Amino acid sequence: MTTSPSERPTREVPLDPETGTSARPKREKARQGLPQVVVSTSDPGALQRLGLRLFGRAEVLPVRSTLELKRRARVSERCVVVLDCAAPELDPLDVATALSVVGSPTVVVWGASPAMKAELAASADSARWVHVGVGTSPAELAELLSSLC
Repeated sequence: MTTSPSERPTREVPLDPETGTSARPKREKARQGLPQVVVSTSDPGALQRLGLRLFGRAEVLPVRSTLELKRRARVSERCVVVLDCAAPELDPLDVATALSVVGSPTVVVWGASPAMKAELAASADSARWVHVGVGTSPAELAELLSSLC
């Protein structure tokens, strides 16, 4: 004999009388209080390797749009932006323009070509950005990012 779904025992979740929502405490983020490393890359492997290398030292977050990048930069005072120019998700010049209205978070440009470096150097919005070569490993980049956070 089987029971219908309505006859199965369920766990009742207490409701908060004021809001009508679950009264269970919301889980805090495990990495709360850590600096944020916001990464713009189309390479999921690079993102994963950075996340593993920075585990416990920074929260690594991917971004897919300049709007999302601006939001993340506004939320965290301790924010470092990484632009992977070997596998770009966003145009670095667009990022320079977007971040100019937010303030000046630290930006690391990873693997830019000489032509891209020249274009970025000509932009006042990106004059203070840190450049690392395409041969920089995720482990080396993670150590640099740790020192910048």
